Amino acid sequence: MEIIASSVGFTNRVTMLHKHIVKAGYKNCMFSVGAFATDAVKYGEDKLQYAMEPYMQKSKAEGIYHTIATPVFFGDKDLIEMPFYIAKKLYFESFRIARQAGCKSILCAPILFDVTEERVKLRAKQKKNKGMDFSKKEELRLKELEHRRPSVQEAKSFYLSLIPYARENNLKVLIPNNYDYYNGTIYRNALSDPYRLKEFVEELNKEAGYDLFKIALDFGICNLLGQNYHQVLSVLGNLIELIMLKENNGHNGASLMPFSSALGGKSSVDWLSIIRGLREIKYDKAVYIDYMDTYNAAPVSLRSDIVAYGKKIADYFSWQISMELVIAKYPSRVLFGAGNMCRNYMKCYGEEFPPLFTCDNNKAIWGQTFEGIEIKSPEALKELPDDTAIFLCNMYYDEITDQLRSMGLKNPIERYNDEYLPSMYTDRFDSEKREIKKEN
Repeated sequence: MEIIASSVGFTNRVTMLHKHIVKAGYKNCMFSVGAFATDAVKYGEDKLQYAMEPYMQKSKAEGIYHTIATPVFFGDKDLIEMPFYIAKKLYFESFRIARQAGCKSILCAPILFDVTEERVKLRAKQKKNKGMDFSKKEELRLKELEHRRPSVQEAKSFYLSLIPYARENNLKVLIPNNYDYYNGTIYRNALSDPYRLKEFVEELNKEAGYDLFKIALDFGICNLLGQNYHQVLSVLGNLIELIMLKENNGHNGASLMPFSSALGGKSSVDWLSIIRGLREIKYDKAVYIDYMDTYNAAPVSLRSDIVAYGKKIADYFSWQISMELVIAKYPSRVLFGAGNMCRNYMKCYGEEFPPLFTCDNNKAIWGQTFEGIEIKSPEALKELPDDTAIFLCNMYYDEITDQLRSMGLKNPIERYNDEYLPSMYTDRFDSEKREIKKEN
């Protein structure tokens, strides 16, 4: 499973964020083509491919690669100052640049170029004389354009226009889930409702003649819209090519570190449903973690730690999401530990993926049966074929791994965890007394 770092804030120079990303151990980074749209590029005096060369050389030297890109597009402030035709040209040129950077996909939100151009012209006129010759009609029109969102048909036309560029550069187009916004309120639309979004993407792929379009699912947007994560995931299924991990308070859009927007010890995002849903659809594609609001709000001296913590969270999600896929990939397996985690493994996976036995460091229980399997000494592991995996059902992962490696075992060692199981025991097993704990 690919873990992708955010590139928000990157420029054509190697920034401090890039250094933090390398230090944290990321290998894959979102490739923001817009980061290389320097002033010289904006005015046609330089080319994107030349502007990105120093960054690409540095990234290659540091072992950073890119699989997903975002195209160039500018805010109104830039668009007022530059020729609009250049901005539009750079957008489509982004496909070629993405391919040159080694990307396999490009993430594109729908854009209405005509609407954008009209809005920018009105803003430029409003700015020129500080609104002195700006009519009431023009003011109303500008407000209308500021809230204008693509209709389903307009979005479809936009994505169909990308087919030649994507095909020429051998790129998939990732469509992000989205929403409508009116009078301070957000609403679900065809790019957020899972059934309509699925139909929308399938129709585009039918027009393209192959699976060119996939979905980038932003859980932050799902949270804002109050959606059922499990339903969204089960409906969209294998159309999802990228998941975007971020958190917000459910009312305001933000890119916060997962688990950070909490109240009463509970996160505003239901990560339990998300992880369970991703396991059900056997998700094994890219994971993009976006915590840029958390990063930018932190003191400069702590930002390196924020990025490192983000990497740990991304690794944690990857581990949890792929848990069942890892269990299934081995022809045989044993467990290490004869407590609650082992008990929950047997409840969820004991029938489909039965272990040969479990083992434990507690000599007093060797030879006993627990949850239908025999408890053996760790020495029994030496008799296993090398391709039998050992799943650690104990939170002392590092210590047990060191113990097994010191025994000369070369078997795959995997870390099992029961925090996000599809079902689990609600009572607790006392490993010392070897009985279910009684409620007080």
